[in-house]
Amino acid sequence: MKFHQLKTGESFTFQGEAFRKVSPLLAHNEKDGLQKMFRRADSVELSGACEQPDTGPYQTDQIVNQKIETCMKQLLASCEKIVETHISDKISMTRAIDQLHKEYNLLINSLV
Repeated sequence: MKFHQLKTGESFTFQGEAFRKVSPLLAHNEKDGLQKMFRRADSVELSGACEQPDTGPYQTDQIVNQKIETCMKQLLASCEKIVETHISDKISMTRAIDQLHKEYNLLINSLV
C-alpha cells in the first residue's frame, strides 16, 4: 500500500524498519524514535500490530480551538488593562469592558 493510504497512528514497515504514521507526511521510527518524512507514493507494508486509533480531524480541531480560546482570553485581559489605564470615566470604562466581554463571548461561541 502507499504511505498516503495509511491512517494517522497506524504502524507499518518501510525498508525493514518499523514506523508509526504521525501526520500526512511524517512517521515516527519505532526503534530510534526519530521522525522521517515520506512521500505520499512511498510503498509501505501495514504491520497490523500496535495500531493506534485514528484521532481524526475532530480532535485536531478541538486542540486548535483550545489554543485559540487561550489566546483570546489573553487578548481580553490585555484589552481590559488598556481600557482601565486609558479611560478615566468609570461608567465609560465599565461599558467598554462589558462590550469587550460580549465580543469575546461571540468569538468563543463561534469556535464551538
